Amino acid sequence: MAVSKFHAAEALCGEVFSAGAFAGTEWEGCTFSGCRFEGTDLSGVLMADCRFEGCVFTLVPLGGAVLRNLFFSGCRFTGLCFGDCMPFGFEVDFVDSELDNCTFTRLKMKSVRFEGCRLRECFFGDCGLSAARFPDTAMPGTVFEGCDLRKADFRSATDWTLDPRTNLVSGARFADGNLAGLLHGFDIVIE
Repeated sequence: MAVSKFHAAEALCGEVFSAGAFAGTEWEGCTFSGCRFEGTDLSGVLMADCRFEGCVFTLVPLGGAVLRNLFFSGCRFTGLCFGDCMPFGFEVDFVDSELDNCTFTRLKMKSVRFEGCRLRECFFGDCGLSAARFPDTAMPGTVFEGCDLRKADFRSATDWTLDPRTNLVSGARFADGNLAGLLHGFDIVIE
């Protein structure tokens, strides 16, 4: 597929994008269904008000990308460094998606939603995650370090661990029977 510079309200289905396919492009109000972004360089790309359904993202460079109001449903991500995106205006939501070995650093992600997701061995460092929601999300091996998690909702999240000494957790919500993740860094045994 030949990609022009500006795209608005396009629907793309089943496309496999090459490494340089997105160079210098802008996308607004577009829908991507079943597309594959494997090594596709999204550096410097502007994407606003776009939806991604059942897409695969593998080792996608994001240097300087602007991701504004993006919705990902049923997508798979492997090895993405979201912290390489432009922090201003960064706004994403994930539903029923899998994120493996992805990093989020120095991003303001207030009210971000990870719903029904699996975050495996992801890293959140120095992120503003106040009022973030993690309903029905499993987070094995995921680390939060130096994050603002005030008023975040972990009530139905599983397999999470976070150290309240290195993260702001005031007003965060946790389920009564699922508090062991807060004690992980204290080297104690819970029976």
